[in-house]
Amino acid sequence: MKLCAVLMMMGVLFMGVCVAEEYTVETLKKAVEGAEGTAAVTAVCREYIEKSLEVKVVDPAFGLWHREDKAGLTAFLMSPDREKSSKYLSLKIRVTESAEEKLVLARKAVAVDPDSIFGKLAMGGLYSQHLFKADRYPESEDTLLFKTNFSRDEVYFQTILSKKTHDPMMLRYLAEFETYRKNYLSALDLWTKAEESDIASWVPPRERTLIYIQLDDMEKAEIQAGKYVDIMVEAGRITADEKDTETFKFVQAMLSKLKKYDRVLKRYTENPDALKDNGHLYNIACIYALKGDSDQAFAHLSKATAAGWDDADHMAKDSDFNSLHDDPRWEKAIASASEAWEKGKETRKKKIVASKFSKPAPLWELKDVSGNVVKLADLKGKIVILDFWATWCTPCMMAMPALDTWCKTKKPDNAKVFSINVWERDVKKAKALFQEKKYAMTLVFGEKDTAEKYGVKGIPYICAIDKEGNIRYEQLGYDKSLEEALSIWVVDLGK
Repeated sequence: MKLCAVLMMMGVLFMGVCVAEEYTVETLKKAVEGAEGTAAVTAVCREYIEKSLEVKVVDPAFGLWHREDKAGLTAFLMSPDREKSSKYLSLKIRVTESAEEKLVLARKAVAVDPDSIFGKLAMGGLYSQHLFKADRYPESEDTLLFKTNFSRDEVYFQTILSKKTHDPMMLRYLAEFETYRKNYLSALDLWTKAEESDIASWVPPRERTLIYIQLDDMEKAEIQAGKYVDIMVEAGRITADEKDTETFKFVQAMLSKLKKYDRVLKRYTENPDALKDNGHLYNIACIYALKGDSDQAFAHLSKATAAGWDDADHMAKDSDFNSLHDDPRWEKAIASASEAWEKGKETRKKKIVASKFSKPAPLWELKDVSGNVVKLADLKGKIVILDFWATWCTPCMMAMPALDTWCKTKKPDNAKVFSINVWERDVKKAKALFQEKKYAMTLVFGEKDTAEKYGVKGIPYICAIDKEGNIRYEQLGYDKSLEEALSIWVVDLGK
């Protein structure tokens, strides 16, 4: 029997062409579900990486192989015969530690095949992470590396711009590239094209807010800021009633980021209600400190403390106030905030206890670092604290030391604390972190649906489960009251 006839009987004849196999995200998922054991799963992933030329198929195959057998994947990619493939060079970047080596690999990927989307995305992704969005984080050696090399690599982005790509992720990188070069109208056009793609959720209102501020179109900036805040409402971080207040705060923060200090102060004079809020008064103090007006800075710090600002730790670390550190009034300002924190202890306790609720905690069976299975069902009769986290999450990293200190100094014997690692890019980083820091929490690894079962939309998400298996308290995000809240939770649930 002829081959095409056989394939037709198998249902794989498509549009007059004999197709031996279709490599899609759907077939990858089915193939992985049918594979038993790590070797079988990685074999499927290897086949899909080798056969597919689509990023949307190669990416999940790479991710799964990386999770199951990083060493095997690395050995596969390090083979010399992969050096001639833009696809393999771009994947090799992901298992390479050095930013400088990654940049060399990205250049090779583009040079090997200038038209390959893999090389383009590799170059775009590196500059997005280390330069275009680097202003969100303290400047690092990697930022300086990419800033130094930008003039050399700029041509790659200009070439892609001239060819008018339709890849949604590449459109995002190009929009960031144009924003970095202060070509704001071009950036807006690229964001619009990305929004028209099938991955519209990638279009960040934050970036558009910044662009419209730079274009001095505050009306549109407010609209984009509102969309950004809508995301926070949907994630449960704030309520719908807080939207207007949070939108105002967000625009003020973006104006401050762009050092448009006079505009920030003018907007405060136009919104007298904001001057009653301790957070806004604190921000005004920051602006005056940055402008070099120490008298107004201290005056507004005093007003902020009187209105309830009590985070002395945050104030002491805030670089906006660096110019005030040598002023004798600085230590007094820190002391006032510390006193306010102590005075507010009873009020905070009442607020925490009033937030108590009850809903059944979804059961789970998760593996710890030794591969042992921990079951929530086995913990009935204990108070259980869960912390959903990931190593890439900055607020999670802030919460970790507080959880650790509480576990080592205040945790009662009838309480168990589990740090559930979710949404992690490399679980080995989680293991290494716990080993290095010697954290007292029990590290377990969440399954794909663990966070979803608990309704987690943002991390860190920390909750307390009572002895009967009901969630009674929860906290989304990190703030300095975490240790205090944990103690209040366990005392109340231990009654």
